[in-house]
Amino acid sequence: MPAALRQAMLRLWPYALLAIAILLAYGNIYDNAFLFDDDLIISLNTYLRDWSHLGDLLTSSTTAGAHIVGGFYRPIQVLIYFIIYQIAGQSTFWFHLPNIILHITNTALAYRLAEKFEFPKWPTLCALLLWAVHPLHVEAITYISGTADPLYLAFWLNALVYMAPDFSRRKILLTTPLLMMAMLSKESASIFPPILCACIYATSTERLNWKTYIKTWPHWLLAAAYMAWRIQSTNFDGPATYAHMIDDPSFSAYKLYSQDWMLRLYTFFATLPAYADLLFWPHNLHMERQFEAYTDIAHTPVLIGFGLSLFALVWLFVSRNHKRVPLSFGLLWFGISHVPNTGLLFAVNAVFLEHWMYVPTLGLLLGTSAELYPSVIASQKLIVQRTLLVLVGVATAALAATTWNQNKVWHDSESFYLNIFRNGTSTARAHNNLAMYYSDHGIFDKAIDEYNEAIRESDVYAETHYNLALVFLRKSQDSDNLDQAMAHLKRSIEINPLFYRSYLLESQIYRARGETQKADEADSNAQKALAGVTP
Repeated sequence: MPAALRQAMLRLWPYALLAIAILLAYGNIYDNAFLFDDDLIISLNTYLRDWSHLGDLLTSSTTAGAHIVGGFYRPIQVLIYFIIYQIAGQSTFWFHLPNIILHITNTALAYRLAEKFEFPKWPTLCALLLWAVHPLHVEAITYISGTADPLYLAFWLNALVYMAPDFSRRKILLTTPLLMMAMLSKESASIFPPILCACIYATSTERLNWKTYIKTWPHWLLAAAYMAWRIQSTNFDGPATYAHMIDDPSFSAYKLYSQDWMLRLYTFFATLPAYADLLFWPHNLHMERQFEAYTDIAHTPVLIGFGLSLFALVWLFVSRNHKRVPLSFGLLWFGISHVPNTGLLFAVNAVFLEHWMYVPTLGLLLGTSAELYPSVIASQKLIVQRTLLVLVGVATAALAATTWNQNKVWHDSESFYLNIFRNGTSTARAHNNLAMYYSDHGIFDKAIDEYNEAIRESDVYAETHYNLALVFLRKSQDSDNLDQAMAHLKRSIEINPLFYRSYLLESQIYRARGETQKADEADSNAQKALAGVTP
C-alpha cells in the first residue's frame, strides 16, 4: 500500500467510523411519516409549493405558510425544506436526509475541533461515538422539524474549526457571517459569543486575562443586535408572544412558573438530574413531557441539581490555573449552550425537551472524556485501557440499538402518540394529532373519540373543532352529521374568529343545503379572516 494512501486512511478512519455508526443507528428512519409540527412546517406550508412565495418564506414565520399565527423565524431551515420540496415533493426520504447529513457533519467537525484543541484521540473518538448514536438525540435527528438544532450547530462548529486554535482577530471577524447563518437557523445560536469565549478559555494560556476576550467583540455586537430585534418582535414566537401565551387556559399550569424567576430557577435545578438520568440511562423517551414546576429548594431533584451546579462552579474556580482545562470547557459549553432553554433569561414555551440536549451534551462529553483520559494512562495497565474500550464499544452498540428502536416509535402518528400516552402524558394537541391520523386513514370512530378527548383536555383550540367537523362530514353527510359539523364549526369560530378554514367549511355546508346567502356570507367572512380582520 502506498505511503500516501496509508497516511490518508490513518487520518480518515475515525471520521468513517463515526459516519458508519450514525448510518447504522438511523438506518430505519427514511420512510417515517411527517409528525407533529412537520404538518404545519412542511405538509400544509403553501410557501413551499412554488418560487413565487420564496420572498414570503424568507421573511415570515415557520408556520405562516400554513396560515397559522406564531411560529419561529428560521429562514435557513425552511429554505432547505423549500429546495427539497422543489426537487422531490413530499418524499419523506429526502426530508429525513438533511438531518442525517448534518449529524454526520457535526460529528466530523467536532472531531476536528477536538484535534485542534489537542484533546487525546481515543477519548475524543469514544465520546463522539456515544454522542453520535445516543437515543436522547432522536428528537433532533429523526424528527424532520428538528433540523434547526443540527443546522445551527453545523454553523457553530464550522466557525470554531476555522478559528481554532489561535482564535485571531482576523478569523473572528471573518466568521461573523457563519454566526448570522446560525441565528437564522435557530434563535438559540445567538449564545455563540460566550461559547467562543469558552473555547478561548480552554486553549489560551492567557485565559485569566480579560483582555484576551476583547477580540470577540464582532460576535457579541452581531448577536446583541439580532436578539434585540427578535426579543421585541411580535410577529414570531418569543418573549413577547410567550407572555401572551400564558394567559391561554391551556398553559395555565405554567402561569406562575413564567412569572416567578425563583420558581424557574428551582425548576431548572430539578431538570439537571432528569437530563442526567436520560443521558446515562435513556428510557421513557417521548415528546410532550409535562415537567413539574418546583416552588422551593426543599425537594430532592432541586437539591441534586443545585449540587451539580455548585460542583461546576467550584471546578471552574479550582482548575482556573491548570495547564489543561478540558472539563472546564465541557462544563462551560454545556451551561452556556443550555441557557436559552432554561427559562432563566426569560420564560420559554416548555420546561423539559429532549432535543435541547443535542448541543449541550456534545461539549460535555468531549470535555469529560479528555479530562478523564490522563487517569487511564496513569494506571499504565493495558487491561484497564482495553476494558474501557470494550465498555465504550458495548455502550455504543446498546445506545445505537435503543436509537433504532426509538426510531420505530417515530414511524407514524399512531405509534408516536400512543408512546406519549404510555409514558403518562396526555395533552390536547397529542390527542388532536392522533385523531387526524385516524381520520386520514378512514378510522372515523377512533378519530371522533380522540378529538373529544382533546376537547376534554383543553377546549381552547379552534383547529380541534374544525377537524372534528371534517370527520363528521367524511363519515356521512346525513342531516345529523351536518348538524354536528356545523356546531363544531361555530365553536371553532367562537374560539378563534380569524380561523378562516371554518368559514370556508361553513360555506360548503350551506351550499349543500341550498342556503346560498349564508354561504356567500361565510365566504366573505373567510376573506376577512385571511386579511386579519375579525368578521
